[in-house]
Amino acid sequence: MTRRIVHTPDTCAGAPRIDGTRLTCANVVLGVVSDGSVAAYLRTYDYLTRDDVRVALNYCRAKRCTTDGVGNYCTGCSLDLRPDIRPSVFLDSEKELRSHAESCAEGGPPGQAFLGSVEDYEADLEPGDVWRDAREILEKEEGE
Repeated sequence: MTRRIVHTPDTCAGAPRIDGTRLTCANVVLGVVSDGSVAAYLRTYDYLTRDDVRVALNYCRAKRCTTDGVGNYCTGCSLDLRPDIRPSVFLDSEKELRSHAESCAEGGPPGQAFLGSVEDYEADLEPGDVWRDAREILEKEEGE
């Protein structure tokens, strides 16, 4: 069964996402771009179906978030105009990230962490026209 796109204030800050997940539509589009194909993306997120991904791609391609009254636009999309909330710590390894998460869980000082350098973070901040990426992915998928 194909999942639908939902937006609820308490999950992903109200950004549109695949129902039952914390994967925003932009997460899906940018993940497919990064992985190179829907098939590769589905190997990572094996609990999703091709139709789940297609629903998210079509949602972005049509820019439905601009008419659906979403709480927020997806992080990473040029439609998202929220101010940047900078991480409090930058970590060099997954081991450091796990240690930070464990510390927070045990009552240590909370804070948003980023796995990578300040330079990596700055590059990730550059928003993109996610709907254009979605259109290109769908055109490529339809052509195959």
